[in-house]
Amino acid sequence: MTPPPPPTLGYAANISPIIRSFGCSGCHPNAGSLTVSYATLVNVSAVELPSIDYVTPGDPGHSYFWCKVNPTDAACAAAGTAISGSRMPLGGPYIDATNLATIETWIMQGANP
Repeated sequence: MTPPPPPTLGYAANISPIIRSFGCSGCHPNAGSLTVSYATLVNVSAVELPSIDYVTPGDPGHSYFWCKVNPTDAACAAAGTAISGSRMPLGGPYIDATNLATIETWIMQGANP
């Protein structure tokens, strides 16, 4: 018997709570180069690296947001996505492995709202 596919993740239900819990919205409410919201992340060119989007659905390595929160990820290195500045959240605590896996799965599943 084939196991059921994993549930489809969404920004509102799964990603936004991670962003809030790690304080991202505190530094990125409406200032700087990024306001952290679905509309400003998905399919939006990264100010720091305009050749890619903050989130490219289906492609974590070409997602600047992903590489900022997980800069040592092999997909980022393979894609040649070099971040500007520091890993986020700035100064930590950094997003833990469980939540990173959720973000990566969300991007791989198509970065649904």
